[in-house]
Amino acid sequence: PFLSPKREERGKPPKNWKRKGPSSITRAWCLFEVTESLLAGNRLQVSLSNSDRRDLHETLTHRFSDIITIFSDLDANDAQVTKVDDREYILSRVNRLEEGFETLTHRF
Repeated sequence: PFLSPKREERGKPPKNWKRKGPSSITRAWCLFEVTESLLAGNRLQVSLSNSDRRDLHETLTHRFSDIITIFSDLDANDAQVTKVDDREYILSRVNRLEEGFETLTHRF
């Protein structure tokens, strides 16, 4: 299920849908952590494993169009929540941001 009620109204993702992009914007608890950082006024820094750094370098140098696609398609409304029971708690935090999900989308 989706974290965002707005996205949930549009229905389930297509059967073969695959999560793309940074997990920090596609997973509900990751969005919660980003939200808490933004509310506290912290800067966000990304740490990558050696293999992720190699993948990023490969993508930047040989498949840059993939980067453009990933970032242009990012939408915090598409984040998914595994445990529906967690939804209300996470939403209450996201909604404390001035424009909620839109703030998260634009800050990435």
